[in-house]
Amino acid sequence: MSDGTSPPTRRRWRAEHQPAVRHWRHGFFTSFRRNDPVFVVASYLLMTAGAGIGSGAFGGKGATRITPDESAIVVAVSAVLMSVALLAVAVRLPFTSDRSPLSLGGTVFVGCMSAMSVTVVVARAEGVLSSAMWAMFGAMLLCAVVAAVTLPLCLRRPPSTRPVARPDGE
Repeated sequence: MSDGTSPPTRRRWRAEHQPAVRHWRHGFFTSFRRNDPVFVVASYLLMTAGAGIGSGAFGGKGATRITPDESAIVVAVSAVLMSVALLAVAVRLPFTSDRSPLSLGGTVFVGCMSAMSVTVVVARAEGVLSSAMWAMFGAMLLCAVVAAVTLPLCLRRPPSTRPVARPDGE
């Protein structure tokens, strides 16, 4: 070292170059710290709708247990809310460089949870398909179609992280 300072110790170098701690809570809650208000609202709607689909399928416990038809309506309304949030994300994506609130893993998880919820509601109704059940199937189909259109758009990389082509061709 020509400036008269000694090199940093291993401990100090590691403290200076230590990566940020990535705990599951930090990853979850940092997704809501966005600049785009549409993505913030969509994140909360997706989370709320996912919880509604999951909890609505079982219908509660004890004296407050709701009927399978009421469960189907709760799941259908939650699926429509999720479709609205997904549609808002799909419309907003071309106009922003912010990261989308969807990921492949989260979408697979919500898709599996939705399929399980529909199965639970149909099993609770003992296979009897009422108009509420058909409304639930329609809402879940709408949500699946909107998700199939939105997910490929969300998996694209934002323009700020795309590699820039060098002039030398490398």
